[in-house]
Amino acid sequence: MRPTSAIVIFTLAALGGGDPVRAELSGYAQVRYFYLHGVEEGDNYLSQERLRPTFTGAFQELPRVKLTATPQALFKQGRNEPPVREVSDYLTVERLYLDAAYKSVDLRLGRQDIHWGSAKFWNPTDVFRQTFLADYWAERQGINAVMVNLHLPQEVTLTGVGATGDTDPNQNRYAFRGAVRRWNQELALVFMDDLVQDQFVYGFDCKGRYKIGYWAEAAWFHPKQQSRPHHGEIAAGLDYLIPFRKGAAVAVQYYHDGSGVARVHDYDRLLSLFGLRPTLAQDYASFSGLLNWNKRVTLGLNLIYNLDDDTSFWIPSTNIKLVDGLELNLGANLFAGPRGGEFHLTNEEQLVEQTPPGTFPFLFESPEEVTEGIAHAIYYIWLRWNF
Repeated sequence: MRPTSAIVIFTLAALGGGDPVRAELSGYAQVRYFYLHGVEEGDNYLSQERLRPTFTGAFQELPRVKLTATPQALFKQGRNEPPVREVSDYLTVERLYLDAAYKSVDLRLGRQDIHWGSAKFWNPTDVFRQTFLADYWAERQGINAVMVNLHLPQEVTLTGVGATGDTDPNQNRYAFRGAVRRWNQELALVFMDDLVQDQFVYGFDCKGRYKIGYWAEAAWFHPKQQSRPHHGEIAAGLDYLIPFRKGAAVAVQYYHDGSGVARVHDYDRLLSLFGLRPTLAQDYASFSGLLNWNKRVTLGLNLIYNLDDDTSFWIPSTNIKLVDGLELNLGANLFAGPRGGEFHLTNEEQLVEQTPPGTFPFLFESPEEVTEGIAHAIYYIWLRWNF
């Protein structure tokens, strides 16, 4: 959604009026810089400046209702960034919703974050999925929806969601989730009628902990048109807490995507280049490690491994708390494995081999135009102030 500044002004005015019982401000300001190693043409950097406050208010007239608004000012410079032409190019409303709580029923109405599932990186049962492999810490985009939670006895929760698109009222999705919590674990069933993709989704999710943590998600995607293929997805993993230094944790996971392909020569690279698919293959393994070295320094490593072509994607990172509220992050996105695989494409010949015939004359002047813009590694630094 790209609301005008009038929406932001209205939201702030609403939060500031109406005899509020409580008004709170939180959020962050952040500066990021990315160096794109290996880019041969054009700018080899990206920079971002972001201010993202969150205003929360409760009101005298409606003591059970709370309003939350998160406007965002985001400015970008560097590679492939278009010029700013209007206010909505840099000022948006990322969250704008009402919460109402009545005994065993919770209601949330408006632009909100909906994230279902227990797995890392991929969530088959997340019917409003957003996958961030390169930027695992990114905020999820808001969804225009109404969500109702019904809390029943015996720790049973029923959730219903109706969501619509930003501009097209026919882009609707309806989802239901039933969950039960027992003996330090949760079991859930998920169903969605997806009018955007014209399909039904059926899912199962479980998570728990007994000395080690565990989770498993599985979903079946059933297109309403018989001519379209069905497919399943599954993610399962374990994590373990290690009493070392100020605390450490490791996690491993397997993910299978039945809609992907198992051979490199069957990859459709354009789906990845244009963001239509987060991954191309079928089978992946991942590793996550986190070490709190002391109260101020945290070391992390995320690794995603393509089991079908043996390429991998490494994300080492370091977080340093400079003073209260101010932190510095250093990290990189590194690619390894045989050249020509999903995470290690290095030349235009490989791109031509893995792209449908006749594509380049319509989209690019040449394959070189694409590969000259593919980074061999990305290094980043960002400074963030939390308030």
